Amino acid sequence: MRVALYLLATLVLLPYVLLATAFVVLGHVLSGGTLLSLFDALLRAALWMIPWGLLAFAVAVFALLTLGLSDRLRWLGGLCLSLVACGCTATILLMSSAPREPGQLLFMLPCPMIVIFGAWLAYAELRAAASH
Repeated sequence: MRVALYLLATLVLLPYVLLATAFVVLGHVLSGGTLLSLFDALLRAALWMIPWGLLAFAVAVFALLTLGLSDRLRWLGGLCLSLVACGCTATILLMSSAPREPGQLLFMLPCPMIVIFGAWLAYAELRAAASH
């Protein structure tokens, strides 16, 4: 059951990771100030992200899923899942300048739930490993 919940939490977290990444890239692209620097930064980001960013994203997701499937390393997967969800939550909430509305907070609700689940999973797996 823990493996199924871990895999579900990982899949639920993926759109939030993409959204947080988009906020970071957009913040970097918009920091130039002029229209020419905007296009230059956007082109540079796209040229890097298309081959290397997609590959890194796929490898990171595969590594995260693999950690959840391993009995010995599931605690590390839960910890990584919790840290990624915490980083995504902080990035999305801190980088958006609009005032918070109830719909936005409801949209962000799965991220804190994944933070709690990942921390609980890491604790429960470490405790189970220590009792053996």
